[in-house]
Amino acid sequence: MKTIKSFSAALFVLAAISCNTENLTEPTDSALEPMYISGTATKTVFTPADGSVSWTAGDQLAIFDNQGGKNVFNNSEAAAASFSGEVTVGTTKFWGIYPADKVVSQNTKDGKVVVNLPADQTPVAGTFAEDVNISVTTGDKTPGVASVKGITFHNVCGLVSFTVPQRVAAKKVTFTASNRCIAGQLSVDCEDSSVEIIGNESQSVSMTGDFQSGSTFYFVVTPGEIKGFRIDVETNAGSQYYLGTNAGVLDIVAGGYVNIPDIDLKDGEVRVSASHTYSNGVLTGTSLTVNHGIPSQLWKDVTNLTLYVTKDGKEYRSYNGSVNAASVTPEGKDGVVGKVYLPQGTYQITGSYTMNGVTKNISTTAELEAPEFKGTATVTGTTSYSIYHNNGGTKNPDGANNHAAEMISDISASCPAVANISSEVLKEIPVNYSITLGTSELKKGTTTSTDAIEVDDETGNSWGQHTLLATFTFDGVAIQGSTVCHITGLPYTANPPKNSGNYLWSSNFQNALNTIDWGSSEVHLEGISRKALITSPAFQVPANIGVKLIVSTQMRTMSVVHVYAQSHLICRVSGNEVINRYGTKGEKDWKGSSNNIENFTGTGTGTLTSSNSVIEVENEYSKTEAYIKVKSVTLQYN
Repeated sequence: MKTIKSFSAALFVLAAISCNTENLTEPTDSALEPMYISGTATKTVFTPADGSVSWTAGDQLAIFDNQGGKNVFNNSEAAAASFSGEVTVGTTKFWGIYPADKVVSQNTKDGKVVVNLPADQTPVAGTFAEDVNISVTTGDKTPGVASVKGITFHNVCGLVSFTVPQRVAAKKVTFTASNRCIAGQLSVDCEDSSVEIIGNESQSVSMTGDFQSGSTFYFVVTPGEIKGFRIDVETNAGSQYYLGTNAGVLDIVAGGYVNIPDIDLKDGEVRVSASHTYSNGVLTGTSLTVNHGIPSQLWKDVTNLTLYVTKDGKEYRSYNGSVNAASVTPEGKDGVVGKVYLPQGTYQITGSYTMNGVTKNISTTAELEAPEFKGTATVTGTTSYSIYHNNGGTKNPDGANNHAAEMISDISASCPAVANISSEVLKEIPVNYSITLGTSELKKGTTTSTDAIEVDDETGNSWGQHTLLATFTFDGVAIQGSTVCHITGLPYTANPPKNSGNYLWSSNFQNALNTIDWGSSEVHLEGISRKALITSPAFQVPANIGVKLIVSTQMRTMSVVHVYAQSHLICRVSGNEVINRYGTKGEKDWKGSSNNIENFTGTGTGTLTSSNSVIEVENEYSKTEAYIKVKSVTLQYN
């Protein structure tokens, strides 16, 4: 613990000087004689640089003599300390105490004097209040001799220093000891400088006045250990705050001083709570509440509070105003302006406030989670297959055959969960949607309603299974709906079948001499033995489909000397015959030969299965020149 120099000095008698004295007691009939005390000394003005305490002009001592007298001695020489006054004639011993105006006792015979150490003290920057630093002395006097030699004064109290915070314009500071009294009416023994509080006990000492920010001041308190203390500060604006601690012990020694930690504003931690708000399940916005950490006792001293809520460099909310609550609340309340809804992510909260010209910065972060965007989304599309199978349990072949084979029509999507977001929020962040068919995006945009989103019909899609996917996204949270669309390839017409391009037909020869000629208007099936066969591409059949096969042909049959070369049309659906017809024999002419050419359209029904989803057209014959020309093949739902 740091201590200052002892507040003591020898005061020497210099000369006998006559002067008037001030008597604090009632006048007596006792005869008085002069007494002079003078010399350089340190006593009442504290200099922190070297720990010295000096006398000042006008200081007054109360001098008690062993004859029962009490008189006041005045200092007229400032730091030179020249005190003069009178004592009772015949005085051989005296006791002195400073300051005279705090003395209560009227006389003493043993050197014990009652004096007041006030709980209310006057602040003086850089030192203590001069009139409360109690000092005592004792000395002997030769009757009839005015000068006194070898006088030493001793302080009976100690000092506690504190420094006013830079941001505070204080008008009252109070020091409170946790475990004992530190001021009041004291019984002081001038012989050994000991002190005892005997009345008006106070555990607190206060200063009221003009406290300059950053200045150091000193309380005068009784000596002894202080276990725990508290500093209360009242500002000019009426705010109050305190610094309290129970750590350590302040050992107050008479004539010494101790420093307590510099008082600074002990602002609370800046805290942020952030969450999305809902009303009856509807997302209404975002609550982001900033607890600025300024104690309520200090709000009156804050002249300006600014806050900014940003994310990725973009400002979402701001506040600029006074401090009248512990927290700055959501958008639209308490002067906050900005967005109703804050998207999920990490936000920076920055700002500052000013107190007595000193600026304090605020900085923290907040994390907002994803919103509760839940529910279902639907997407639908119509194909020939869906028409065929979705007619209240009854197949609808006519409707299916009237629908384009490779078209997905009536595509639409909707998301009822959009209704769970308020219109105010949707104005700021609408719901994004995207409708895709496989890897192809059909439509995208934003929506603020649950109305179905229509998409133009899609054509040219390959045969097979296709997935329509609708995605509705709000603030990074997606709701998806999907449906499967089957493009079977029906209704189908090959006019004529082709072995090139999309969905090509294939050839099957049973003999190398067979002929299959893929013409632009017909497929020529002819040979000298067995059969010539063409097979359709595989239709995409998710389940058995009843079908009607229509084959348009030209058939030729010949005979030579009563031997016929007869064309034979066989058509199969999933391996099962549905058309079987021989070419009509012609009439013989006078040369003994005949032929017949006819146009024939055959029709048959069957079941197209997923395990064998092709159709076959065959010319089965035994002689050459008996051909079948396939003009067109049509396969329909049935």
